[in-house]
Amino acid sequence: MLHSLTSRIVFVGSIVSVNLVCLSGLLLSASNSMIASFEWNTHRQKITEVVSETLSDLREAQAEERGYLLTTDPSFAKDFDDRVASALSKVNMLEQLVQDNPVQHERAQSLQIATNERIDTLTKQIALARQGRFDEARSRVVIGQGRVDMAIIAQKADEIRQTEQELLITREATAKAHVSWNRKLVIGGCLIIVLLVNGLLYIVLNGMRRSVSQIVRAMSDFGNGNRTVRVDDKMGCTEFDMLAQGYNTMAERLDAAMQAQEASDQKLLKANTELKRNNEAMELLGEMAHRLQAARTSDELSAIICAFVPRVLPGIPGALYTHNHTTNQLERIAQWGAPSVGCEGLHPSSC
Repeated sequence: MLHSLTSRIVFVGSIVSVNLVCLSGLLLSASNSMIASFEWNTHRQKITEVVSETLSDLREAQAEERGYLLTTDPSFAKDFDDRVASALSKVNMLEQLVQDNPVQHERAQSLQIATNERIDTLTKQIALARQGRFDEARSRVVIGQGRVDMAIIAQKADEIRQTEQELLITREATAKAHVSWNRKLVIGGCLIIVLLVNGLLYIVLNGMRRSVSQIVRAMSDFGNGNRTVRVDDKMGCTEFDMLAQGYNTMAERLDAAMQAQEASDQKLLKANTELKRNNEAMELLGEMAHRLQAARTSDELSAIICAFVPRVLPGIPGALYTHNHTTNQLERIAQWGAPSVGCEGLHPSSC
């Protein structure tokens, strides 16, 4: 009878061990899937950021070109060169980032061509201005082709960003489905183990009731959310000692897998929140740059700066100064945030 009882316990214990290994393997696989999903989403977010930065650099380069043609200040030309270099670098980076997606890769190449053409036009106008031919350069700007070209570029950029956003939403939905499946997997696995342990209870009868009750109680607590509960693996019975060790191993792996899953969820949520915040800031900067191009007076410039800068940099006070050629002073024409920021005027050498 003892041999038969031992054989049954060993048989059931083997089934428990197999289920524990399978459950741990499934959870590990699910955790790896979540990590891969997070890396994929990070890649998609990087693409969206590069597209926004490319468009922002191009708009700022155009604004610097306008500033140079209007003021003949060489500092605008220097800033123009920096923005052009940044835009070219970003659009080339974008072409590399989307190689895994043929449709997006084709769009990126189209955006790259349009960007290069726009930069070539701006560079030619800057070159004329550097030769002192400002009137000729301004006459080319007045034609208005730049607005059309920028609209085309913005449309191409929006197509790429929209597609990436749709891909992010799809993958986020998939990640949520994985989370739900993992939870069901944990509950189902715990229920299977509880059933097997109840089978052992029936086999060993009253002599092993205490040990079985301890294991069942620990599993129930684990299933109810207490992931720190463990079983004493010194029960005075070799078979039950092995079962306790198996449970503790399973609990450690489940706890580790669930922690990894929760960390991955938090990272994904944080990345999505950061992406939305960055997109809003980029859109505000783009809109501000667009309106600055149309500003004709200091009052218009001041109004635009005061309207947008506090939204882009909330809680940070500041002021805008312009150079008065007559007095050779920097005069404050706008401020935001604190009641009084800086002084009314200062000498250029003080900056």
